[in-house]
Amino acid sequence: MQMVERMFKKYSSFHQIWLGPRLYLLVSDPKLIQTLMLSQEAINRDDIYDFVSLLGGGGGLLTLKGQEWKIHRKNLNPCFSYKMLQNYMPIFNVNAGIMMKNMSAKLNKGSFNFYEFMEPCTLDMICQTTLGTETNIQKGQNLDYLYACNNLFELITIRIFRPWFHSDFLYKFSHLHKTTEKLRKITSEFVEKVIKSKTSATADAKERGIMKVERQDEDELISYKKQQVFIDQVMDMFNEGKLATWNDVKAHVSTNIASGFETTALMSSFCVLMLAMHPDIQQKVYEEIESIFGKNCRDPVVEYKHFTRLEYLDRVFKETLRLFPVVPYFSRKVSNDFYLAGYKIPAGVRIMISIITVHRNKEIWGPEAEKFNPDNFLPEKVQTRHPYYYFPFGGGIRNCVGMKYSFLAVKTMIIHLLCNYRLNTELRMQDLRTKFDVTLKLVNKHMVSIEAR
Repeated sequence: MQMVERMFKKYSSFHQIWLGPRLYLLVSDPKLIQTLMLSQEAINRDDIYDFVSLLGGGGGLLTLKGQEWKIHRKNLNPCFSYKMLQNYMPIFNVNAGIMMKNMSAKLNKGSFNFYEFMEPCTLDMICQTTLGTETNIQKGQNLDYLYACNNLFELITIRIFRPWFHSDFLYKFSHLHKTTEKLRKITSEFVEKVIKSKTSATADAKERGIMKVERQDEDELISYKKQQVFIDQVMDMFNEGKLATWNDVKAHVSTNIASGFETTALMSSFCVLMLAMHPDIQQKVYEEIESIFGKNCRDPVVEYKHFTRLEYLDRVFKETLRLFPVVPYFSRKVSNDFYLAGYKIPAGVRIMISIITVHRNKEIWGPEAEKFNPDNFLPEKVQTRHPYYYFPFGGGIRNCVGMKYSFLAVKTMIIHLLCNYRLNTELRMQDLRTKFDVTLKLVNKHMVSIEAR
């Protein structure tokens, strides 16, 4: 990651690099990034993302291309509408509460890796909300899936940056292949179990008449379908022939689980670390929360309406993602020749975009760009800023479908946490070392200690 960052900082936006046989164009100019994100010629993700299929089924929305991606995205968008997200709030609250109880064992016992609590919590959340299935990770069940996922992320990164492993044929001869297959079997079986659990429950409910719905006209049918959770919508797509095979169902579900829980856990953990590192900012966030829930809130019931009043927490979260975008790089593959800033970009060229380079650019964010400062997101500053100076969830045509979901889940967990505990850490900004394992990871770990409020 340090090598890639040096290249982005040293060379211009049109610097070319080769990763084995793949030609990449490095782009870090916000205006050029905006053009790319809105271009139909650069809508497809690089086929290097196909390695994500190792997580248990396939790439789903992450790897689909062209018209097929548009159709699937249109069908799945309603699953993350504001109306659906409001229905998820009770589940967010319950799981955040379980995490608080589990974390009490660490009270006044020194530093621990906060991420190890966030992962089970967010995995339970994503499975209950979008798949309607209880996995009970926080209660010690299905932990082998977490272990397999974490190791597969590392193996995927190895395949990306070692060009000789891009070939499936060559990879089969490596010492890593046997480990990969063993881990993939674990994730695949977990995804199958989740789908089977949901479909069995749905079939049983229909048989007992619980899910009988009167559909009087087409408008009512559309309204009914829009209220379905992710797994229901995916199964409808399969039954209607929009998904050709059962593997396509697994691809959507596996990607939804793996990308959803892992990125949300990372966002939360980075935010917690920033709050622990900046006690004055932590206190301001707590006071804002306290003004809504009261001084003695130990088990807050966070509702959707509360978020409009948590303006400072919103700024803290956005600033966290500025410095630590959980997906620091992404790449697109050009499908047709097009022009970018007067240069012809041929079909087949891959374009690598660095979010983290833009987010930490001193020419954009000032001489203290590396400093954590929530005031960077004061309304008056945001209004004068180019829209692609800040894009932690991507942007344009192919932005992240779960962006709003993550915002609500992370903020709910932070509210529960600060209502119960005061956060501390011995780490400092200058100590932090990051690495790239598909997502942005912290070599130092998210080491914090907690004490009761």
